[in-house]
Amino acid sequence: MQKIKIEKKDNQSAEQFVADLENLCKELGCDISYTTYGNIDGERLQFLYKTSNTDDFYNITVEGGTQRLEKNQCFSSKEAIGEYETKAINGLWLNDNFAIMNFDLIAKYSLNDATYSVKGDTAEDILSVLGSKGYNVNFVDENLYAPLQDIGMYFRTGIIPFAIMIVCFVFYFLFNGKSTTLKKMDGYSSSQIRMEEYRRNLPRLLFVFLAIQIINYVIIAVVLKNGFIDYFINTISAIAIAFLLSVLIFIFCSSIISFQKNVAYIKGKSHKKLSLTTLLVLKIVFSIFVIINLSYVIMFSIYAYSSYNCSVRIAEATNGYAQLSMNSQSGDIFSDGGFNSITEKCFELYDDTVDKLDGVLLYTENYGQSISNDGTFAESTRYANYITANENYLKINPICKPNGEYITDEDFDDSKYNFLVSEKDGYYTPETILTLREDCDLDKDVNVIFYKADSEINTFSSQNGLTSNGKLDNPMIEIYTPDKDFYGNIMSYVAGHYFIKTTTDNPYEELFPYIKKVGLDNILTDTPLVSTAFLNTLEMFSRIIFECIVTAMLYLIGCIVLTLFCIKNYFLIYKDVISVKKLNGYNLWSIHKMYFVLIGIVNLLVLIIALYNKYVNMEQFNPYVYIGIVAADIIGFVLISKTYTRKNILEILKGN
Repeated sequence: MQKIKIEKKDNQSAEQFVADLENLCKELGCDISYTTYGNIDGERLQFLYKTSNTDDFYNITVEGGTQRLEKNQCFSSKEAIGEYETKAINGLWLNDNFAIMNFDLIAKYSLNDATYSVKGDTAEDILSVLGSKGYNVNFVDENLYAPLQDIGMYFRTGIIPFAIMIVCFVFYFLFNGKSTTLKKMDGYSSSQIRMEEYRRNLPRLLFVFLAIQIINYVIIAVVLKNGFIDYFINTISAIAIAFLLSVLIFIFCSSIISFQKNVAYIKGKSHKKLSLTTLLVLKIVFSIFVIINLSYVIMFSIYAYSSYNCSVRIAEATNGYAQLSMNSQSGDIFSDGGFNSITEKCFELYDDTVDKLDGVLLYTENYGQSISNDGTFAESTRYANYITANENYLKINPICKPNGEYITDEDFDDSKYNFLVSEKDGYYTPETILTLREDCDLDKDVNVIFYKADSEINTFSSQNGLTSNGKLDNPMIEIYTPDKDFYGNIMSYVAGHYFIKTTTDNPYEELFPYIKKVGLDNILTDTPLVSTAFLNTLEMFSRIIFECIVTAMLYLIGCIVLTLFCIKNYFLIYKDVISVKKLNGYNLWSIHKMYFVLIGIVNLLVLIIALYNKYVNMEQFNPYVYIGIVAADIIGFVLISKTYTRKNILEILKGN
């Protein structure tokens, strides 16, 4: 898909503009779409508004086979959308729920300078015709890093099976070194031995691939039902490529045969130390990925638990409140002059609703958790423990003064900037605050109101204060003043930090007249209830946790396999020495001192790399996960060593 930005003509209604686009696309025999987000029955959906001139605009299959819509129809991953005749979308493995609607429905938005999607092979024609009709239209540059991010995701998940497969292939040829050398002594050439390996093992490789995919497809058919056909169409080519890559890797690894002609291979000694070294290096890599992914699982599990507790605790206080959500797809935000224009409209919306609808402004981004898990900005930066709130915040979160009386409007001085400060921070004077908040360029006096220490200060946010169940520890509260925006732009307040009291089951419909009046209907396309915002966040956390668990389990399986290989190789290399020491009464440490030192070096390298990733690459590192891996390493070795030691002693006693 190619994104294009189209500016609506001055004095042209949205209905006329949409009709122009529909007629143009009908003449060219192509489609155009507009994307936004909204809520249906408390569930967040992606809405794709498209024309109906082709059967296959999106790369999905739908009920009925064609993607053309009648006026009263829509396609959706939900069972029903309002009063529309809802047809099913078969590709249900996509992350977001979404609905495909008729294009003419976007006329309810202002569309002054919006972004649309068209197919790449029709983009030039559409731009040319629109330009000839007097529209200002341009291509939108795609995120150049998005493909690289996708490649990175596939690399992180795809490297696991391929790495294990490469290890298996290499070890297969290494451990067959004795047989290969004997064949060469009988007159076989390297190419003849390789061809024999291909004839014997490539059919086996094909069988394994087919068996895995049949099991995979059976599971998908049961889980996705109608989505199986889409899944098959979108994955069969990737599976074929994966099989071809596997064949090429096998052929490449078979080059080891050319180097196997030393007598040492017959004795079985040439490859073992090299194998052990290779395994230990791979173990370091896999351990790092296990630590990162399991650390993310723990972090997001804590966030999800905290967010859930917070949503339950504040349910009564936020009942009926909706928050505004910006459509990041809109070109209005980033157009020339658009940022300042939208800021002015946000101020106007705030003024229109703050008194009529008890609008609560609450900006707590300083308490947003960082991915590096070093605490919030407020916790890690001196004098950053402040939030911004308006006076209505005290209606849903009453705060007491040290004498037990509630703070009210009467405590504020309209001629000054008002700050609420915990009595724990009694050293904060007006002069101190003026000094600390030089970045605000405060141009009038400050009024400091002290509140009772350890009062309950809630974020009412599904994103901030996640490590403290949404409660803040004695923050300084800047009371928002209309003629002084402390953070330079009210846009950030309106986009998710401004709650408006509603009285109906459809907040957007109730608030739309206010949004439309100030011309933000193309930007503020969603007004979920605060409770819905928490549900959306919990759903997001759940999805991330699931993805991290799956990835971590894949790496963990690889890590376990590599650990077992390491132990097996160690006992193969040093079985004679180990058996003799055991028969002579040596203790565990004395027998396996070299292995413990070796594995200690490996785990030390893992720790160094993990800490580097944490502080340089801002990846997650949970020390308990690392300790667990080290402990599992040691315990696993102790348990397995008993079996191998007993087996080796028996072999020696038998004279083998």
